[in-house]
Amino acid sequence: MIGFGDRVYATIWEIEDKDTYALVKFGTSRKDKRDDSYKNSSWSYTRWVGDAYRKISELGLEEKSRVIVKGGISWEPYVDSTGERRWSKTPQITIFNVELAEAYDGGGGGRMDTPPQVQDDGDDEIPF
Repeated sequence: MIGFGDRVYATIWEIEDKDTYALVKFGTSRKDKRDDSYKNSSWSYTRWVGDAYRKISELGLEEKSRVIVKGGISWEPYVDSTGERRWSKTPQITIFNVELAEAYDGGGGGRMDTPPQVQDDGDDEIPF
């Protein structure tokens, strides 16, 4: 399995709950720096497992929710019922974790917006 970027922004289009996982259709886009256009991709039947599946209900995710997904792509062969080695027609995309896009603070914990506390000792002289 190959993991993909730490911050992949996505828009959810459909969620199908399967009791222990969910099949989710979502879309992503990226800006092409050569011509400043956006390239859109649609991802159907992605499997949301573990924390990502649990957070669907916790975060109240639904159609048009903007999220950041963390997952991977797998296109490994399997052995069919005749014993022949085969590959699926499309790669399997698995999402392991998700967070709301609005909640992302850049990884700094929001510390850059808060100035440091400075002790005022009342002495305006510089000690050197």
